[in-house]
Amino acid sequence: MGLVYLQSRLEALVKTQNADGGWGYFPGRKSWMEPTAYAVLALSGVIGAEQSARKGWDCIRSWQAADGGWRPSDEVQDSSWVTSLGLIVGSVWGLDAEPRKRATDWLMRVSGQESRLAVRLASMFHMLKTDVNVSHKGWPWWPGNSAWIEPT
Repeated sequence: MGLVYLQSRLEALVKTQNADGGWGYFPGRKSWMEPTAYAVLALSGVIGAEQSARKGWDCIRSWQAADGGWRPSDEVQDSSWVTSLGLIVGSVWGLDAEPRKRATDWLMRVSGQESRLAVRLASMFHMLKTDVNVSHKGWPWWPGNSAWIEPT
C-alpha cells in the first residue's frame, strides 16, 4: 500500500512540473526555489523521473545570481536564504566547484543586522535591552534583515 501511495505522489510531482522546469507552491502557479528544490530532491534517482528531475535541476541552476547566491524565483533579482537549498540540491546533482564556491562564499558573508559590530558591542556592555543572544551569527531570510539560528 505504501509503495502505491508513494508512486502516485511521485507521478503527481512529475505531472505538476511547470514548463520552466520548476514547481510552484500550488499546481499551476509560478515556479519558486523552495518547492522546486524539494521536488527535485524527491525525484532524484527515481526510475522514470530522470528527465523531470534534470529539468528541475536546470531550472535551479538558472536561478543562481552573479553574487553567488540563489534567487527565490526567476522574477526576484536578490539572493536570499534559498542559497542553502541550491547548495543542498547541488550536492546531489554534482554542482561544479566554481558555482559551489560562489554560493558558499555568499552564505559566509551574509549575516543578520544583529551581527553588526555596533550591536554586538552594545549587547556585550549591556546597553542593548533584548532577550536575544547576539553572540552567535546566523543567516537572515534576506540580506539586511534579522537572522535566525534555529528553524522557524
